[in-house]
Amino acid sequence: MVNNKLIFLDKRKFYQLLLFLIVVVFVLSVVLFKKHDLKTYFENYLLHQSIQKDENSVNKTINELLKNAPHNFVKETGNNPEIYAKSLQALRSLNDRNVSSQAIIIKENEQYFYLMDTSTEETALPHEPFTMRYKTEEDKYFEKINLYKESRTYIHGLADKDIFTSTIPIIQHQKICAYIVIDYKPMFFKPVISVLRTTTDFLFIISLGFILTLITFVSYILWNSYNNQLNYINPQTKIYTRSYLMDNYDSIPFRKYFVALIDIDYFKRVNDLYGQIEGDKILKIIAQKIKEQLNPKDVMIEYAGEEFLILFWKNSYTDIGFKKKLQNISDTIENLDCKSSSSENIKITLSMGVVLDTQNIKTLQDVVYKADTSLYRSKSLGRNQITYYSQEHEKLIDREKLRELIEQDKLLCYYQPIVDLKNYQILHYESLLRIKDEHGKLIYPDKILPIIENSYLSLKLSQRVLEYNIKMLKAHSTFVVSVNLNAEELLEESIYQLLVKNTQFAPRLHIELLESKEIDYDKVELVILELKEMGYHICIDDFGAGYANITHILNFPIDYLKFDGSIVRQIQKDKKTYNLMKSITDFCINNDIKVIAEYVENERVVDMLREMGVYAGQGFYFSKGKPFDEL
Repeated sequence: MVNNKLIFLDKRKFYQLLLFLIVVVFVLSVVLFKKHDLKTYFENYLLHQSIQKDENSVNKTINELLKNAPHNFVKETGNNPEIYAKSLQALRSLNDRNVSSQAIIIKENEQYFYLMDTSTEETALPHEPFTMRYKTEEDKYFEKINLYKESRTYIHGLADKDIFTSTIPIIQHQKICAYIVIDYKPMFFKPVISVLRTTTDFLFIISLGFILTLITFVSYILWNSYNNQLNYINPQTKIYTRSYLMDNYDSIPFRKYFVALIDIDYFKRVNDLYGQIEGDKILKIIAQKIKEQLNPKDVMIEYAGEEFLILFWKNSYTDIGFKKKLQNISDTIENLDCKSSSSENIKITLSMGVVLDTQNIKTLQDVVYKADTSLYRSKSLGRNQITYYSQEHEKLIDREKLRELIEQDKLLCYYQPIVDLKNYQILHYESLLRIKDEHGKLIYPDKILPIIENSYLSLKLSQRVLEYNIKMLKAHSTFVVSVNLNAEELLEESIYQLLVKNTQFAPRLHIELLESKEIDYDKVELVILELKEMGYHICIDDFGAGYANITHILNFPIDYLKFDGSIVRQIQKDKKTYNLMKSITDFCINNDIKVIAEYVENERVVDMLREMGVYAGQGFYFSKGKPFDEL
């Protein structure tokens, strides 16, 4: 079971309650219909609508009755024969072929009596008790009329002797003083009965069908919600995945949480050194250890590979207690006795970026941006640290913002020519990374690469750059370009397969290999050999800086070696640097390796490089990097 509870956007509870209510309505409807309560209500309602026109005539009669006895209808009509005669005449005006009788009923001491009756058979006398003609369960008929002060229509009797009775209250001075009771002839309404009951049955069936459809729909939503939640959980780590966060971004009450973005330091190296399977096992252990430190209302989400986004419920912590909690998590992982399958100790540490004040931030995306900025700050300070967000961090480029720019295809490449030093002809171009921000301003590699170093974004970015340049090669048949890849990326399956699928461009696609500190170079050598067989040209880039190792010239079957600018800049003023570069150049020439020098800034450097036998140069002396359209 997942410890983290779904404490925001729990739509399932709402739909479960809704489904329960719908089922209750469905059951009650069936029960009431079987008891004829609901059926009778529908029939009476439809009948009432069918005789609405007759009620309009009744209302005119009531107005006439009240006009004859404006002060107290019952007393004036009962005590004054002239008014009684006029009222009786007005009542008889309602007679037509549909009506069997009309009467005015009054209520005294909780009993009902006739005030007048127009029936030709067994005419009731004034103050004769009024006998209810309805079934026992309809005895509250008048109570409903008194309560709502509106007319009622009832069907009562057996199917072949149905009687329709409509009762209209006479309201004087805002009180019911009497009732007009009209009995309709059964023979005339017999066809209406059949239609009414057929219609009632039909409407009931339609209503039940609608309710069943609604039950099915809500059940589907609940089932789909259940499946979605299962899909949201990583089966390896048993915590929520990033897709869970993306689907609920706008609904999470993030202001009720402290937010921390946690990265496992250098975890990519763990995967590279011990393999993906071993890395997954370690990741699972780390995730479980972090989860054990959380409170029930805290929410832990996989943010990206080796990164976790954790929402800490504010009501569970004081500010000091929360900071202690983070330090405990960090100490627990650092002191973790983690071993590889070969019993080798693996040192694991965490870097964290934390946002405490979420109350005044507009969106969860903004909170995550700030946490990510603080995380980058932790990494830039040497990792294994907790950094709490402050306004000063806004000056740093946000890695999450960078990720969005990459996914929005804001990446583009500029191209700088690599020139033959003998005749100044352009041999090919190096692809230079640029990203446009939301304002159209260019972001350069020195602002990008440090942020994404050793993260999933580094691989994604390299893959996008490679895809970008393959499109350029497809569109321009004479274009030749070199693309930078580090040794780790060359071992990635996605990069390797991309190169395998595009071997038709191999003669025009040069790979400039950036070296890494901790990498299995035996594997790299095998990959290089395979790429060479496909027709790709391989160049060791930035030689003389970073992790560059002269043994790679001996072991790797390379076509080019490119001296780093830090070496090239020194040859004018440092004789040792000049002699070292010349010796390496001589070695390369003797082994059919062409030498390229970057950061060529003036003609004097060109002359010295030419004297050494350097094959090609690159730098502002020839041209700065430009968009393809300006080449």
